[in-house]
Amino acid sequence: MGYDAINILASDEGKAKLAVEFRGVLENIQAKTLAMQLRSTDLSGDPKGGRIEVKKFKNFESAEYGTAASGRGDTALKEKIAYIDIDKDREIIKDIEEKDAKLYGVDDLVGKVGTNAEKTMTRELDKAFFTYAESVATAYTPGEGETTILDILDGAVTELNELSNDYIDGVDDEDIVIVLNSANYKKVRRYLDSVANSNVNSTEGTFRTLHDIQIEKAVRLPDGCGGLIMIKNIIGLPVLVNGVNTEKVQKRNAVSAQLFYDYGVGTATPEGILKISDGSSSVTP
Repeated sequence: MGYDAINILASDEGKAKLAVEFRGVLENIQAKTLAMQLRSTDLSGDPKGGRIEVKKFKNFESAEYGTAASGRGDTALKEKIAYIDIDKDREIIKDIEEKDAKLYGVDDLVGKVGTNAEKTMTRELDKAFFTYAESVATAYTPGEGETTILDILDGAVTELNELSNDYIDGVDDEDIVIVLNSANYKKVRRYLDSVANSNVNSTEGTFRTLHDIQIEKAVRLPDGCGGLIMIKNIIGLPVLVNGVNTEKVQKRNAVSAQLFYDYGVGTATPEGILKISDGSSSVTP
């Protein structure tokens, strides 16, 4: 059975099995990976060209009826553009030995390869996304009296609510997401546990809103970053899968399972991202 399994994996049939498995992997990553859920999909350009654009159009202003048409004025669309280079070239290559084929069989082996590839890509994409976000974020300075985690988050959200420039004209709560590290997430949960009638069932181990704002826990924020308060869909994270392949390993009774992919990360409006430090707040007043 082992010899047959090895030959099947190296054949067109094996490649097709891996291709199907990795399509499922990518679907799972899209649905489950926090970075992929929060990333912007409003991108332009062909990823295969190695670079795409993420744009933010300048705020529109109205004029008295007829004035723009008669004078034409400044009616052109204006935009702020950031280029995202898809320059992180990655590969996952694992050799499958005959003894593993004997133990598990083709389908189980393909499933295990897919599961481990999914975990690897999830870990890497989340880390890249949040490392970038933290690197371009503006540090939020708590105001006088903002000592609890909820005070600090309320202050940061208010700062985003009131953000105004040529490209951002205030931000509604529904367009904001709070991403906290595990320690701060637990602080918020303990606070909610202590408040009667908080309308949040934190005993389930997770909650999805805080003061009606989406809140998430991330285990891959950079060290020292207690959390990010950011406009949703502000960061682009294009991912390009280049191919799935199998081939017989020379001079060994083994098959190499291979996945190649590239990605990049960037934003046109980093001012829409705030960060808070870790360990600077108490749980309750």
